[in-house]
Amino acid sequence: RAAPGCSAPQSVGEAREVSRPERTGPVADYEPVRSVWSHAMLEETAPEVARALDRTLGPWHRVSHSDALSRDEDAEAGDRDGTLVWLRDYAPIYVRGRYGRHVAIRYLSENPNRVDLNRALPGGEGERLPLLHENGNLAVAGDLVFFTERIFEDNNIDPSDASLVRAGYHPRTRREVLAILAERLQVPEAKLVAMPTLPFEATGHIDTYLLALGPRTVAVPELTLEALLLVTDVTTREVGATIASFLDEQAVMLAELGLRVLRPPMLPPALGLPDDVVGESSAHVDWNTDPGEEELVLFTPVNALLSDVGSERLAFVPSFTSVAENHPELSALARRYEADWVDMLADEGWRAVPADATELVVMLGLIRCVTATVPR
Repeated sequence: RAAPGCSAPQSVGEAREVSRPERTGPVADYEPVRSVWSHAMLEETAPEVARALDRTLGPWHRVSHSDALSRDEDAEAGDRDGTLVWLRDYAPIYVRGRYGRHVAIRYLSENPNRVDLNRALPGGEGERLPLLHENGNLAVAGDLVFFTERIFEDNNIDPSDASLVRAGYHPRTRREVLAILAERLQVPEAKLVAMPTLPFEATGHIDTYLLALGPRTVAVPELTLEALLLVTDVTTREVGATIASFLDEQAVMLAELGLRVLRPPMLPPALGLPDDVVGESSAHVDWNTDPGEEELVLFTPVNALLSDVGSERLAFVPSFTSVAENHPELSALARRYEADWVDMLADEGWRAVPADATELVVMLGLIRCVTATVPR
């Protein structure tokens, strides 16, 4: 993700699921939380999201002020490390050990600042996972743990930094990575589910297309023909069609695992933005230009923050209506799709809180990416 400035059938209306904590394994997003964290930089990066968290969560919302200078070779002297706003990707994995005790599992990153500052959330030193990882690439539904094939690619490369070697990193085979994950996350290896990365999407994270709403219910976006036909550029439409087929295939596979799969509708992908306009007006978003070498912007509704704070179950969902307002043909669709998603979540027992995600989506991240939760 860029630093700031640079078909299974739809199933709705069923009874709310009650999450029953497993004896061991990672804590799922839908389970009760003690606090929700974001980074102080979120206020300048995506103020609408920061205000929505403050306004809705009140004392449950905590802000990390951890800071560091950028170690990017292209950064100017004194520049802050803007990637720290993506708190999810260096926050610990909370694993429920025996007797219900939570253990904070901290992992490795090629960004040394993330390794140094990943103690920003509660959990002390916790335990170490000697693998390169980003927590946007982890989703839990009941006893199943999902991630994409990216984790195998990341952990089969020669280390770029001697500090990674000292921390226990070395290239590992797929079999070795699975064995380590099973042992540290305290789940049987058979419950680890590797999924393909979404085509054309830059992060390779599972949370771009999978959200677990309960132990047996997940959401995978649906990119409909109705949405694709509103894109006039042939190349962009073909890319969208590829993504649509991919999402349908994953929904079917998840249903075959015995999960109930919801299909919230999503807008078609758009052309990525050059660095000099990231964070600028949504008027720059172009659905009808040949992508060429640009990144593809994905308007996924499922990169959302689930927050069961005890008194209420809240789902902070990305709103794209302001992005689409410069494109009349998509504006009405964006409003309708958002309302459909809000209704779907309500049927599952979650009150949706839409928050304008314009600034985040053009930097290839969304609401789950800039938040992290500490389980109760």
